[in-house]
Amino acid sequence: MRKFRYAVYTATALTGGVFLTGGVMYLMAGTALILLHLPIEGFKGWIRGLGFLFIGVKLLNFGYNGMESEIRRASQQLLKNIPKPCRGCQNYHGVEYGGVMLVCAVHPEGVKGDHCPDHQKTIAPKN
Repeated sequence: MRKFRYAVYTATALTGGVFLTGGVMYLMAGTALILLHLPIEGFKGWIRGLGFLFIGVKLLNFGYNGMESEIRRASQQLLKNIPKPCRGCQNYHGVEYGGVMLVCAVHPEGVKGDHCPDHQKTIAPKN
């Protein structure tokens, strides 16, 4: 289901990009028509262009916000799976072997309680 939602949000954002491109093209065509002394057709092009731009921005915004919420939901789900005292610890392993979870090398079955005496913060890589 999650992949389907990603696809919908991506398609919506791409459609928004297409509408934005169409809006710019209508605006350019409208400007050309105005310069060619066809003001009524030119202004119609401008109105269409602004409409396409408005729709494009709305679609793009909807797609990006949807993707962002899906990413946030997935990352929160991953964090829920990590025991609270292990979050951010560089010793955390969290892989299941033969049906048994190996939490870390120091405490293979995890710690009892909400505090780990051996917690070591993950070191951010240097660029």
